[in-house]
Amino acid sequence: MDGSFANKVIIFLWFIALTFCPSAWVEAGCSKEQNRALLEIRNSTDGLAFDDFDGSHCCHSRHSIWCDKDHGKVTSMVLNIDSMKVPSITWHPNVTLFTLFNELEVLDLSSMNIGGELQAFCELKRLKYLRKLYLGNNRLEGNIPSCLERFEDLDLSHNRLQGHVPSSIFSNQSKITKFKVSGNSLKGVLSFSIFANASNLKLLDLSSNELEVEIESASWLPNFQLGSLNLASCSLNKKNGHVVPTFISTQHLLYLLDFSDTSLEGNIPCQLLFNMNITDLYLSGNKIDGSFLDYSTNETSPIKWLDISDNHIKGSLPKNIGYLLPSLRSIDMSSNALEGNIPQSIGRPPLHLIDLSHNMLSGTMSLTKTSTRLILLDLSNNKLQGQMLPKDANMTMLRALHLSSNNFKGVISPTILNSPNLLILDVRANHLSDNSLTGSIPISFRNLKSMESFDLSHNKLRGIIPSELVGLTSLSVFSVAYNDLSGKIPFENQFSTFTSQCYEGNPELCGDPLPKKMLNRRTWRKRRN
Repeated sequence: MDGSFANKVIIFLWFIALTFCPSAWVEAGCSKEQNRALLEIRNSTDGLAFDDFDGSHCCHSRHSIWCDKDHGKVTSMVLNIDSMKVPSITWHPNVTLFTLFNELEVLDLSSMNIGGELQAFCELKRLKYLRKLYLGNNRLEGNIPSCLERFEDLDLSHNRLQGHVPSSIFSNQSKITKFKVSGNSLKGVLSFSIFANASNLKLLDLSSNELEVEIESASWLPNFQLGSLNLASCSLNKKNGHVVPTFISTQHLLYLLDFSDTSLEGNIPCQLLFNMNITDLYLSGNKIDGSFLDYSTNETSPIKWLDISDNHIKGSLPKNIGYLLPSLRSIDMSSNALEGNIPQSIGRPPLHLIDLSHNMLSGTMSLTKTSTRLILLDLSNNKLQGQMLPKDANMTMLRALHLSSNNFKGVISPTILNSPNLLILDVRANHLSDNSLTGSIPISFRNLKSMESFDLSHNKLRGIIPSELVGLTSLSVFSVAYNDLSGKIPFENQFSTFTSQCYEGNPELCGDPLPKKMLNRRTWRKRRN
């Protein structure tokens, strides 16, 4: 092979490589101008943004910059992934610097204390591939500009935005799939029909604003299928009697529905519990009345997380509630007007959170036999009677037990030891109840090593506080006020955070009752977003 022929072969091979493998000649990573932009952004945040960027190889970032594998161009930026590193001062970013990254598809600037007008981010419309923009948990002000209509996934939640929701974002040409503006100061009447033509819309969150959302109208039909709808703390259907929106029956992919604190009235429509795919249903803080599940059905519901607390629901719970709601993991029906006994079926697995407090339930504690997965049980402020816990109680996973303000009598149930990981025990009484536990505090309580809060105040306990309780090193609240106990408190000076160490006859040791934060059921309640 002569030299000229060899050169021709080499040239031909290079031609093939450049034609069919463009990544072979496209320079990977960022240009010098882009590197300078990244450094400027990092310096403007005191080094919090792009903290693993070395100044020269942007695609070597481990968690803040992502590049396309084929061409080595930046496609995604996440400025702050550590909630402990939020900037201490308001940041006013130079938005133009981000427009240098032509291939950018995702930009996450959440929780960066960004201030100024949201309008400044209209500069990003130059980026033709940018689809996802996350600006939640900042200090952005002003109105929502219509220039944001081109984004598919838009998070503006928890800022200081005002004005209205622009209808132009949801036009026929809109590609938007997720729109989150919760926790702002948006005001005015919003007709839900503005979303009608947004056929790609999957998630809509307008919660915690000052909006009057009007949905009932014969002039529109939804072209979307939502997966998640959150209108909590908006006034819903004010002009139509605050009824549950009828269009919900058309949303066959809906799994999360939050209508908490929306002034809803009337009964719970059967369709919300059955005949749909809703697994997360939140209706607390409304004026819903009537009986719960006041209709006969042989169907079962897919509901997993149910909150209808703070309403006007009355009557008794159906005996087969556990079979009608077999997937239930959390139920909160506190602060209603429920009566009658607590059905045993309600405690069946996989249920692990039950709050039926502040009702008028009566009878004995009987649901604990099958409640092996319960983590929180709150039955406080009812009219329950008998023993504090039955002999067959076996709540092995229990962390919090609230039984205060009932009519329990007898000794402290020894079956409490079947809950070895218990953190909170509250069986106190008040002036309106007749909890009157007798006997002494068992020495065996020393085995509850995880206990953090212990309140048996206002009962009829006698004897000496066991010195063996000194081994409860996690204890921060101990209240046995207004009993007939005597002797020395074994851990009087043990903890700097120790509160409410008192008993009748030593009023100088009496402190406040359990702090509200220890009793708040919502600190134990899991909510999907």
